[in-house]
Amino acid sequence: PHDEDIFTACGAALGGALQHLVRGRSDSVFCCPLDEAFAEARLTLSAHAPSSLCELAPYGTMPRRGRRWIGCYRCALTPVFFEHLVRTLGASLELRKMRGHNAHHIVESSFKAFARVFRACLDGVTMGGSHGCVLAGEKRVRGVPVVVPNHRVGSRSRSTKETTIEVHVDLDSPAPAALTDSIYTGVELMDRVLGELRHAAGFHFHVHCDGDIYIDDHHTVEDVAITMGQCLNVALGDKAGLARMGCAEATSNAATVRCVVDLSNRPYFEWDLPLDEEYVGGDEEGFAAMRRGGEHGTMLCGSALTCEMLQHVFESLTIEMRATVHIEVLGDHNGEGHTKDLAIASARAYGTALRECVRVDARRAGKVASSKGTLSV
Repeated sequence: PHDEDIFTACGAALGGALQHLVRGRSDSVFCCPLDEAFAEARLTLSAHAPSSLCELAPYGTMPRRGRRWIGCYRCALTPVFFEHLVRTLGASLELRKMRGHNAHHIVESSFKAFARVFRACLDGVTMGGSHGCVLAGEKRVRGVPVVVPNHRVGSRSRSTKETTIEVHVDLDSPAPAALTDSIYTGVELMDRVLGELRHAAGFHFHVHCDGDIYIDDHHTVEDVAITMGQCLNVALGDKAGLARMGCAEATSNAATVRCVVDLSNRPYFEWDLPLDEEYVGGDEEGFAAMRRGGEHGTMLCGSALTCEMLQHVFESLTIEMRATVHIEVLGDHNGEGHTKDLAIASARAYGTALRECVRVDARRAGKVASSKGTLSV
């Protein structure tokens, strides 16, 4: 019978404690994933009229109406907790479930999103600038740079009857100015996607692949993405001291995409891109790439990137990197060739979010950003 009183008291007590940290007005947005779930938190500190909007229900899909309990935790009282938290904090909060069908994941991702957006707001006051979800190309204000004693690198060479690949990743060397410098797969738009991702991420990697593109793009795209993800996983090591999570938005013409990344060691990928064309950019784009790849008037089928393999790029990269990634379409003109804009916007958003994740945060003091104390098990 005292459940609601407990949620009210806990929310008010935490809000009162956090209020002592607030030094001015600030607002921010952050999205936090946990496997199939991710939540969006929008917070304004020192709001003139404190308010709370909490849209998390239903809490899971089993049963269909959602769960009532997580152990002894009463799901329906989550909004009560946040209502009283922001009231004593003096803030305005909008907390929304964007995806999720597991009650535990929905609630945990929501609390993590709040914690991250609160930290982003505090940083906005003390450092100035924006510190939550980032726009591709946005300049960020940071604290004292952290010197990494050894370059975080990962390399792999592999050769099969289908492909011969060399990949090298260096998280602590800047990306080259030329978009596709030292990137060659033989698949035109694959090179562009990797180049856009690298430019947005801000760190260096090179890729060279000789594959059976005389057949199609499948083996080349698949193997490059797998190898890239494996090299990133090696370069990231135990992820100690890293920011770990990142959220970013990017555009390409009329396409706008948001990407949420967590270096969680829990591989999961989900996106909602409407890939309704056979080739990325449409038939005209695909056939033009085939003609450019061929010789003496012939067409090289594998020079064109297919839409089904575009999904493979991001999914394989994510799974092999052992990350959790959600990609969400925020805007799309749906016209002919729109899949190319979606691909480029996705690469920019993914790279920008990854840039945030791999950043070393001195406040972590070399510790892993996990309540478990490790991301390796």
